[in-house]
Amino acid sequence: MCDPAKLMTSAEAAMKGVPISPRVFDSRVLCEEHQLPIRPRCAGPGCSEVIRRDATGRPIRLVGGAHSGKTVYSALLASELHSPTFFQTTSTSVARINGDAYLRRTVLPLARGVLAEKSSQSHKIVFRFVRDGYPAEMITLHDMPGEDTPTAPIGYHSDKTLFLINPQATSTPIGRIDIGSVVRGRDFLGVEVLVKRLADMAWLDTANEAAVQSLCNQAAAALRGHGWPNCPRWEDLAAFLLEMARTALTRPASAEEADRRVLADLLDGTAKALCDMPDFITQFDTWAETMRAIGAPVVDGRLAGHRLALVFSKADLLGGKSELATRLDALFRTLSVSQTGSSQALCAALQDFSGGACKLFLELDLANLVQKAKQQVDEVGFFFVSSLGRDTEIKVTRLAPVAAQAAPGGGHQIGGAAAAPIAPAANTPRWELTEVLARGPDGTRTPTPRGVINPLLWLLLR
Repeated sequence: MCDPAKLMTSAEAAMKGVPISPRVFDSRVLCEEHQLPIRPRCAGPGCSEVIRRDATGRPIRLVGGAHSGKTVYSALLASELHSPTFFQTTSTSVARINGDAYLRRTVLPLARGVLAEKSSQSHKIVFRFVRDGYPAEMITLHDMPGEDTPTAPIGYHSDKTLFLINPQATSTPIGRIDIGSVVRGRDFLGVEVLVKRLADMAWLDTANEAAVQSLCNQAAAALRGHGWPNCPRWEDLAAFLLEMARTALTRPASAEEADRRVLADLLDGTAKALCDMPDFITQFDTWAETMRAIGAPVVDGRLAGHRLALVFSKADLLGGKSELATRLDALFRTLSVSQTGSSQALCAALQDFSGGACKLFLELDLANLVQKAKQQVDEVGFFFVSSLGRDTEIKVTRLAPVAAQAAPGGGHQIGGAAAAPIAPAANTPRWELTEVLARGPDGTRTPTPRGVINPLLWLLLR
């Protein structure tokens, strides 16, 4: 192969008459200077990668605000694609091309119910997607950290997007769902703040694991009871938590006023970060503006040729016996039966599911988002998924007092962080808080995802 700096891009090749259809892979076009075969290269901004025969499919973007569940959703999606049952239900074979580190760090631990830490950098996993009668496609799933939006080439080449709508990831309540009273999960960060502060106060030096686990469970319940993260008085909450800790840890004396003020400030800062989340319209506008800014084709104000799947990623919030839950269950059952049929039947069932889900979106007061998406994107689908199937809980682990040891993946270490190791005093234990999936009816922490693969199938199947 020629020096990449001297090879023509696909656009330059087209200007010189070099074929750019799939037949280019069967053609032998020689470089005029080196007399070596020319291979097509991507002409996207900032990209010059070789385009291979089965790499003509564009990457699929996975977007959503901070705390929207992108890491968990992409891990469950990768797990579903990696499962042998995927071929049985879709008549499509899938092979993983790369992503070994992502598989080890996120996907496999999640199968045991252990949630990975929030992404601090971009991760991707690539699958080769093969169906009879269709050209092979390379499916690239990108998990971007926080609210980051990828610039070219990821965004430029994307014509399919999975957009997560998580009611935990917005400051605006959704319809009839009272997020503060129904949803757990976000109290993990508040409990983490408390444990870190207790470790700094040396209150955990002689504590055993069972006592700290019990304290964390009580603290999580107390945070929810006080309306976390929207608490009226942080000083009162801090005093309540410290007195709870004193009793649970059998401390002889109450906390000092200075300790209460420090904990109140820490809780306030953490809660503000959780509450300072844009609404879904703002998140959508940010995504649409980014797509236009990096060169996505726009015709009459719409993203031309783009397929957007709006995914309500916490369908388990609609559990119970409500009318919405009953209708959603009926949609899931209908689609489950259709997946055993032909590809055409599956496509029709996915479209029907999208139509039914759109009606539920409207009843959840998401009409503005639905209208805006339909106005600005060529094709929009609507889906409900439950990545885990149930809520999470906190697991406490007492670690040996080894100075400057990196924390194992999948948890948050108190007393010695992986990024900036802290050397604790001699014989001082370190504590790791891990967010794990609650045990299911079978007694295991194995996730029970529902509908995770449907939005991807809708994006890919025509």
